[in-house]
Amino acid sequence: MKHPIIAFIGAGNMASYIIKGLIATSFPAENIIAARRSQQALEQLQVNHQINITTDNVEAAEKADIIILCVKPAMVKSVLAQLSPLFKNKKPVLASIATGITVKQLSDFSNSDLSVIRVMPNLPVATGCGISSLCASSNTPDTDKQQVEKIFSAVGMTFWLEEKDYNIATMLAGSGPALFYRFIEVLVSGATACDLDLKTAQQMALHTGLGAYEMLRQMKEDPAVLRGHITSPGGTTQAALEVLEKHNFEALVKEALDAGVHRAEVLSADQ
Repeated sequence: MKHPIIAFIGAGNMASYIIKGLIATSFPAENIIAARRSQQALEQLQVNHQINITTDNVEAAEKADIIILCVKPAMVKSVLAQLSPLFKNKKPVLASIATGITVKQLSDFSNSDLSVIRVMPNLPVATGCGISSLCASSNTPDTDKQQVEKIFSAVGMTFWLEEKDYNIATMLAGSGPALFYRFIEVLVSGATACDLDLKTAQQMALHTGLGAYEMLRQMKEDPAVLRGHITSPGGTTQAALEVLEKHNFEALVKEALDAGVHRAEVLSADQ
């Protein structure tokens, strides 16, 4: 099976996580090129994964079948302007993880008819348990979509979305882990306030979350059904849930999601 040559332009943390995931799936390291300005950071990537490195974006792009653009949003336009002369003769697939930069902007900035795919990975790709949302330009063939999907499948689940759904996906998958972390923090804080020692509280809260997830995954039941299995009438769980409902827990979470979506819309408009 022939593997494509993949160039990561802007090889920071997110690129390193994806590279690590690809290598773990036996993708050949010699087919990966990482480009960034810091020679020291590149050398560390090379030591870790035995990939090819360069400080020259054009050199990396010239060799690539697929370009994964991992630069900051403010740099996307200038980097694609630098690469656009290359696209007159060479037609790599262009995928970008830059937040807020639309498929149309990517096409316009590249000044070409490349296959363009916008990808939004979340931070847990660092552990191989991430979520990546993808959408593509109308001229992108299924073969190109499948190649990019395979890359991001190496670090978790992938979802093809319409671009109009990206703001809620940003909130749910991108910001969602922070909401889970905050809930664990609050559980631990509440337990220690009741004199449970910190280490025990942290371990119990973490494993409780893991167990709850595994039950959902393995039993494939609706969360409300599993919640009902734990909630006995007049019991401790019911008492706790009644406090959350008294303070309109569902409305509070929805308000938090709406606030994140609104902020994402503002940030997208500023690009």
